Amino acid sequence: MKKLVYLFGLLACGLRCSRSGKQRPLLSSRLLALFLLTAALAACSSDYDNPPEQPDSHQNETPTDSVEITPDEGASKDYTVISSVPVSDEVKAFFDEALPNENRTPAFSFSTENKAEFFVINSQDELESRYKGESILPEIDFAKFTLIIGKAYMLGMTYHVNSLEIHKYENDQTLCVFTDDPEGLFWMAYNMYFWGMFPKIEQEISSINIITEED
Repeated sequence: MKKLVYLFGLLACGLRCSRSGKQRPLLSSRLLALFLLTAALAACSSDYDNPPEQPDSHQNETPTDSVEITPDEGASKDYTVISSVPVSDEVKAFFDEALPNENRTPAFSFSTENKAEFFVINSQDELESRYKGESILPEIDFAKFTLIIGKAYMLGMTYHVNSLEIHKYENDQTLCVFTDDPEGLFWMAYNMYFWGMFPKIEQEISSINIITEED
C-alpha cells in the first residue's frame, strides 16, 4: 500500500512538471502516466503474491477424539493369578453332587434370575446358611481356605467347568471360570453351577468372567 501511495505521488509530480513552462518534462504526460500505472499494478501484485504469514489456527488445537492403545495381553500382565487348590475326594464328591453340571436343581440357594452370580464363603456358618440339602456338610478349615460357589446362565446344552482362577489386580479382584465348548443345541439355555476352593481370601471379589476355551 505504501508503494502505491508513493508511485501516485510521483505521477502527480510528473504531471505538474509537464504542464509547467518553467521545466521541460522528462517524459510526456501520457507516457509517464502509463509507466507509473504499470509500476503500481506490479507493486500490488507483489503484495498479493506474498501475503503476511497467518498463525496456524490448528497448531495448538487439542484433538477432540483420542484413541487408547491397549498393549498386547501376552506381553505383560497387570494382575496376579490365584489358582484353586486341590481338595479331598470327600469334599470333591460332595460339591460335585450339590452343584451339578447338568441342568438339575442345586443343593445351594441362588437367585431365580437368569444371570451369573457367586458367593464367597469364609466360615462354616456361611456354608450352612447357603445349603438347603439333606446331606452332611464336609468340614472345611476356613482359617486357611475360602470356598466359592456360583452359577451362570449359559446358552447351550452342557458346559464342563475346567477350572477357576482369581485375577488379583491392584484395587480389585475378578473371578474367572474357564469352560470348554458347549455340547448340544445352542438355542437351549440353562444354569451352569461351579465351585472352587482357594487359599484364604480377604479382599472383595468384585466381578466374574466366564471364559470358553476352544479345543
